[in-house]
Amino acid sequence: MYDKYAMEWKKNFIISLKDKRYKDGFRSLSGKYLEHLAGFTLKGIANTATYGSAMELIQQSSMIAVDLVISDALTSMQCLGQTKIITQSLPTFWNGSYADDYVNEVRGLEVIKYQPQYQPLSTWLITKINLLTNDTVAGKQIQIIDGNNITTLTVDLVAGQPTTIDLVGDDGSLGYLVKNPERFSVVWDLSDIRPASWSWANDAMNNGQSCGCRGRKATAYGRWYYVQGYNGVQGYNGISLDMIYICDYSRLEQNIAYMMNQAILWRFGAQLADEIIASDRINFFVNNSLEWAEKRKQEFMDLYTKELEKVLPALNNTVASIDRNCFETRRNVFTEMRI
Repeated sequence: MYDKYAMEWKKNFIISLKDKRYKDGFRSLSGKYLEHLAGFTLKGIANTATYGSAMELIQQSSMIAVDLVISDALTSMQCLGQTKIITQSLPTFWNGSYADDYVNEVRGLEVIKYQPQYQPLSTWLITKINLLTNDTVAGKQIQIIDGNNITTLTVDLVAGQPTTIDLVGDDGSLGYLVKNPERFSVVWDLSDIRPASWSWANDAMNNGQSCGCRGRKATAYGRWYYVQGYNGVQGYNGISLDMIYICDYSRLEQNIAYMMNQAILWRFGAQLADEIIASDRINFFVNNSLEWAEKRKQEFMDLYTKELEKVLPALNNTVASIDRNCFETRRNVFTEMRI
């Protein structure tokens, strides 16, 4: 599933020199163009496109080519699955006390990265939101604030009884995958509830090292992230989280795509040839036939395989340097996880 930002850079990764935007200084992100593929022209594509226009076909094929090449590269580097678990927190627990009064404020938890520039691929999968108050309230709303994305959940609360929300992704997978991991929050309005006070459990992968930080912060190896009260307000908020700190390889795409621009161009050509072969038209280009398209597809795939093999060693080193959390194997903390 593409978000708008991901769509924009992928669909313009390869464009045509005849693109009207090109005349205004618009450039391909990859430095590669449709015309770099022998026998392909924008006019020819316009005669064959099964999409609404030649540009739509090029954009769709560019996105598909980027995804396929990055998937092949990560698989070759044994970065299998979409995510890897870096560390998993133990369940949070309550310390048995509640706020004495109601407060007309929004409070909750904020999770913040230490030095996010050194861990751009790392994010969170929130698996559970735990709630505890000293009031019975029906239809209480909780919000996950994830950048500009706000997810609202509704639950019924019973005084003194913990309530747990098991989170599920849009595709039915486990948990909520945080899209803006530099800082996200889980909050609710305290005007009609007296929330419990929470404490953060030690990290399951921390081998006995303390990460409670006086109950206010949580860290993994003391350097990855911390948890605090929403907007810095500590104390009673009635919310705790179970979450997994993971390496999300989908965040890697734009960082490495430029290193594989030639491989993506060849894969893009094969994708266009596929579209031609699948079409019900026979003479797709002037003087070019279905047999021509089939031959070109095989040529492009052969060139693609050779190019990918050539760039993999350098790519492997680059990927490992982008986010050490994703590749450091100290204490065997990594476990593969597919979602």
